[in-house]
Amino acid sequence: MSLKVAVIICTKNRSTDLDITLHSISFQTLLPDTLLIVDDSNNDATEKITKKYSSYLPTNVMYLYPQPMNSGLPAARNFGIKNVPDNADIIVFLDDDVSLDPPYLEAIQKSFMLSPDVVGVGGFILEGYHNRRWYEKPILAMIGFLLPTLVPVSLSGFRLTKTGVALQPICIDTDKNFRNTEWLSGCNMAYRKSVFSEGNFFDEHFVRYAFGEDILFSHQLYKKGGKIIITKLARLHHRISQEDRLSSKRNLTMIFGYRKYSLQKFSGSGLAGRFYFRWFTVNFFLSALVLSLIRKNNFSYLKNTIEAYHDYKLFEKKIERNDLESFNALF
Repeated sequence: MSLKVAVIICTKNRSTDLDITLHSISFQTLLPDTLLIVDDSNNDATEKITKKYSSYLPTNVMYLYPQPMNSGLPAARNFGIKNVPDNADIIVFLDDDVSLDPPYLEAIQKSFMLSPDVVGVGGFILEGYHNRRWYEKPILAMIGFLLPTLVPVSLSGFRLTKTGVALQPICIDTDKNFRNTEWLSGCNMAYRKSVFSEGNFFDEHFVRYAFGEDILFSHQLYKKGGKIIITKLARLHHRISQEDRLSSKRNLTMIFGYRKYSLQKFSGSGLAGRFYFRWFTVNFFLSALVLSLIRKNNFSYLKNTIEAYHDYKLFEKKIERNDLESFNALF
């Protein structure tokens, strides 16, 4: 018996990107039973794109406005979950800027069917350090060992460091189609619907595109004993849209604040959590220095990093109390 698949795409002011993503979905060897577009845009361009595909796709296409509006990606995902039909077995979350290989959804479905103990499955993002030339990989591995915030790689596994950096393998075992992982990327991740029926939802303390919330959600499942995997059979490109982005400084401020919050969830607000955040901060500043040296921007990235950290410090005590309301007002 096959498992019914629901796909949720949360989007905001990216109708052109969404069009490309939906085009790749229309060529899937297995079409989703339900496709939910959760649109937080301030115009009707996304609605028009959705209507175009709903007119000919032989699937149930649902167009939704998140309630409330402008509350961020996790809230939009949770709103989508609440509108998934009761008969769905798997919920696939996609960013609005991905392009799926035709067998993607079929491979995700089969992964769950072959492994009843698996609660989460991620696809294989084709862009990555594993594509680098063989002679570059030892250098990148050494840099990653010293500065994982600059080059987030491991020798072979999908791991998460104590400072919350999601590492991806620099070498891929060509004989294995499935790899255990400690985290899933929010650009493409799938979970059994039962995960949410058991009361697990995305953390709505995060707003906008919610840096790190995908890692927090998936790693918390992993720490509870849930098995999550990545399958190389579900391949995709992550185009990383530049539409509706924060400024560099505001993006960096978000990174500091949300990493602080996430590490409190991983390690607590005591000495361990504080130590891991300080170590992350040291690594991040060193990475910013390296990037400023290799870019011809007169240290503007390092300057933005310093200013962003100063802005974060204004809200640090509140974040330590899990109060992010005033911090989120920056975004």
